[in-house]
Amino acid sequence: MIESCNCEQCDLKNLLFLNISEKEKEDLCANKFEREFKKGEIIIEAGKTIKDFIYLKEGLVKLYRDSVDDKEQIITIAGPLDFVSLLSVFSGKKYNYSVMSPVDSTTCNLKFSMVKKLINTNGPFTSNL
Repeated sequence: MIESCNCEQCDLKNLLFLNISEKEKEDLCANKFEREFKKGEIIIEAGKTIKDFIYLKEGLVKLYRDSVDDKEQIITIAGPLDFVSLLSVFSGKKYNYSVMSPVDSTTCNLKFSMVKKLINTNGPFTSNL
């Protein structure tokens, strides 16, 4: 796990930092962490409680669901600059699908409680998402 907050060098900063105050930037940075995943690792497991808002910095991921006949239904393949948890965070409290890294990948995880607070209090921020 990479603990440093290097948002100023990130492509995501233009989206997230465009309409927030300095205090909100500090709070967001304090609630951010990066994770590295090896090929084949599960990033999100369907049915788990949503804790993080996840952005893919590097690599490639597969979003999928298990069907009733235990077959894998691929929803989409996502690449860098994609929010891989976005389809779940606005629809409930649990992830609706799983995310797996078919190649080594790096995510930027923001505490969902912090993002939700910004969504509820900052319209321009929400509109950027």
